[in-house]
Amino acid sequence: MQPQWVNIPEGLFRCLIDKAKDKKGKELEILLKNEIVNRFKSLNKNPKWLQSPQWVIEDEYPLIFVGQFDITKLRHDITHAYLFLNAKTGRYSTVEQSM
Repeated sequence: MQPQWVNIPEGLFRCLIDKAKDKKGKELEILLKNEIVNRFKSLNKNPKWLQSPQWVIEDEYPLIFVGQFDITKLRHDITHAYLFLNAKTGRYSTVEQSM
């Protein structure tokens, strides 16, 4: 049920399920999709991961995805850097993936 661009940690997924415990079927699916989109925000587009999703989460709070950059010329393999912003602290975090 979760989108390909995010891997929701088990604790957060349980929280979402608990929030929707009175929902079933299509209603549950719609609620969960809306919660995921509302919590996992992107400045423009969602990340296109080279490997499995590694969305940055701090204190059970998903950071805002700012963008990804092809940094292959700086590495030996195809490599992308993914930039995330913690809106609460104003600090940035990065994830690097190669293939």
